[in-house]
Amino acid sequence: MKPNLIYTTALDAPGSSIYRNYAKLLVSSLLRTGFSGHIIVLRNHSRPLFLIGREGVEEIEVETEEITGMEGIEHAWSWKYRARHTFDAGLYDKIMFIDADCLALHNVDPLFEGEWDIRYHPEPGSRIQEDVFCGHLSDAEMQTLSTEGVNSGVLMVKSEHYPAVMEQWEAIDGSPPVQNDMCSDQASWNRLLLDSRLRKQPLARTEVALPLHRDPVYQSYSRANLVHLIGGSARTKTEFAFGLFMGKFYTDPQSIFFNFLEI
Repeated sequence: MKPNLIYTTALDAPGSSIYRNYAKLLVSSLLRTGFSGHIIVLRNHSRPLFLIGREGVEEIEVETEEITGMEGIEHAWSWKYRARHTFDAGLYDKIMFIDADCLALHNVDPLFEGEWDIRYHPEPGSRIQEDVFCGHLSDAEMQTLSTEGVNSGVLMVKSEHYPAVMEQWEAIDGSPPVQNDMCSDQASWNRLLLDSRLRKQPLARTEVALPLHRDPVYQSYSRANLVHLIGGSARTKTEFAFGLFMGKFYTDPQSIFFNFLEI
């Protein structure tokens, strides 16, 4: 059988290392929780994330526009679908994109199971008419649709459909928005899902949680396979991600690692 693929992007502004640090935590968490497939990290820095290579992890350096200002940020988002040019989708069974500001708390292999063409992540309690989702909705859809908005930070596509889906996403994202377009890639992803006739299956709240946004209760988000740290400042996300990672993978009843740091 072909392996599954997870890819993420570590694309930073000049002089910044925020997203490469997020990506390093994400990849480490995927490995520590036992993901059995292949991992690709797209980075725009010549320095590797891992000085010692990790089995099953490939780092690909890509040339990007300067990631500054809103235009630069939107360019970074576009690598979610531009990534299709950096690897051969035919080598894999199913392909998953995960934003770098995510952590795996439990093995994500079960998320790949089942018969579907696309899996997507609806934000619980949201409305697709919200500014971050609605950019490509018609005026009529703004009045009539009763569905949650979909976050574009975690998504999965069966490999045979992946190139066409990413090409369609790019085409929609490059078209003029109809409504306010705060998150261009996210609005275009919502449009794609509304139009697609492929078999679609949502990712459940127990599979992907939003602890800094819509799932603040530890007892709930700690059971999820993935947590996506949207909401809050970069400093808040960095502190939360590091604390959650260390708590998950380095805590023991004797606090050995903490005592080691205190020496």
